[in-house]
Amino acid sequence: MVRAEQLPIGGRRRETVAERRSRIRARELAATRLGPPDWWLLGCGGLLAVFGLMAVYSASFAVGLREFNNPYYFFSRQAAALALGIGAFAVTYLVDYRVWKRLAVWGLLVAYLGLILVWHTGDPQYGASRWLQLGPLPAWQPSEFAKLALTVYLAAWLEKQAGRRVGFIRWALPFAVTVGGLVGLILFQPDLGTAVMVGAIALGMVFLAGLSAFQVSFVGLAGLGVVGLLALTADYRARRLAAFKDPWADPQGIGFQVVQSLIALGSGGLFGRGFGASRQ
Repeated sequence: MVRAEQLPIGGRRRETVAERRSRIRARELAATRLGPPDWWLLGCGGLLAVFGLMAVYSASFAVGLREFNNPYYFFSRQAAALALGIGAFAVTYLVDYRVWKRLAVWGLLVAYLGLILVWHTGDPQYGASRWLQLGPLPAWQPSEFAKLALTVYLAAWLEKQAGRRVGFIRWALPFAVTVGGLVGLILFQPDLGTAVMVGAIALGMVFLAGLSAFQVSFVGLAGLGVVGLLALTADYRARRLAAFKDPWADPQGIGFQVVQSLIALGSGGLFGRGFGASRQ
């Protein structure tokens, strides 16, 4: 017999918790079979990769020839990195997604540990500590790994929250602590740009998970206010904003990059001067 509280207005029976779990379990079993990739997404990624290789060669062949006597120096390094990326993509594609769900918490802990270590023992460069060197292993940026770890963790966590009411204790507080902790550690490096990116990833995921546009906009506007405050209170960030407004005040110093960009745009226009004809 169906209980009265299971019948909403209109007489249509609500899905019980057991039925919802059974449906999710059946969907997971069906998803274990390896299906075809998203060819549109794969094609867009491939085009961007090829375009990136062409752009690297066009912009760096003269420097490679002058500094290393090899016009393909930077191109070959970029191509090797692309090959490694394709290999990593193939491996992750073949791994059952439930394996990543089981590793989600451990990945997040590694991200937290890396951000804490780089804060204390990282290699400081240009006033910031963002790279971590552990023995003979290659140097790596924990903040970049944190983007991936947070994405996997939030995907697994939001899947568990499906169907639950958005509350402060069970939903908002764990989300704020998890994301806020990562953002805070990244700000200590300091790296405001990556911190904003991590926050944007988190907000985008909760929006896709069903959080209302009003709630996401409210949190986003509050975050933008904090970003603006941080940008104005730090001297070097304020000088960057001033350089963006008037780069010619210090064309060989903090305004150098903006000036070079303006020269490149002025000499090549919107579509550039052509492949291999870069000037800036």
